[in-house]
Amino acid sequence: MREHTSKEVRVVFSPILSVDDLPEDEKYQAVLISELLARLSEELIKTLSHDLQLIQHAKDAAEQAERDKLALHERGPAPGNRFEEGLNYSMAVTGLARTITSLEHWAHIATKDALLTIFHCREVCVAVTDTLQQTRKLRKCVDLDNAIAIRKEICARVPNLVSMRHAVAHHGDHERDRVEKYRDEAPDEFSSAILWNDRMLQRQIRPSGWGCLSVREDNETMEFAFDQSLIDDLELIIVRFFDCFASASRPLGT
Repeated sequence: MREHTSKEVRVVFSPILSVDDLPEDEKYQAVLISELLARLSEELIKTLSHDLQLIQHAKDAAEQAERDKLALHERGPAPGNRFEEGLNYSMAVTGLARTITSLEHWAHIATKDALLTIFHCREVCVAVTDTLQQTRKLRKCVDLDNAIAIRKEICARVPNLVSMRHAVAHHGDHERDRVEKYRDEAPDEFSSAILWNDRMLQRQIRPSGWGCLSVREDNETMEFAFDQSLIDDLELIIVRFFDCFASASRPLGT
């Protein structure tokens, strides 16, 4: 089981680009980039930290519920009416088991949200550099080549990010593909081998631990592991990305 050590959410100030001395047709791009950078800070730092906090909370609560369930097993039904106490005991154990299942599901939802958030941040970085490439004067004030190189580090830190994001975000589309596969031409003869092969090729997204998920598609398995070290690494990447805009930015507080 992967351990998580959550910390206080850090505040990372995104740069605000100066529009002074820019051509009129580039001022909007400068404001747009500033807004995108602000969203990048908000999405990456805060959202990922909150996702991790939810996973940690669910993990701690599930472990407590598991201890309570073990204590119930060791104690057994209370003395008294055998039927009534046996029913109460069974309901208590079942309730704790359902609680654990719910907590595991909550953590899985938060893990998927973290994956989608990281992909969204990568897309924001691409939007920023693409917008800069459309300018003439503004791009000369920014270390654009370095910004493009740094943004690619997000995918390097989270292998298969794009493929896993598409699998999570479009999970239902894959099931529709299975239906449409035989819409016009069904197999001449039903066989369990065909059914099994189709099932093996279907997309599967499953939790593989607290903060971890496994994506299986077309016999390929991809893993995503979300923890504090990943947030720290991505935060450093984004801070370095922000540094590329230092020469074009207004002084902090102005």
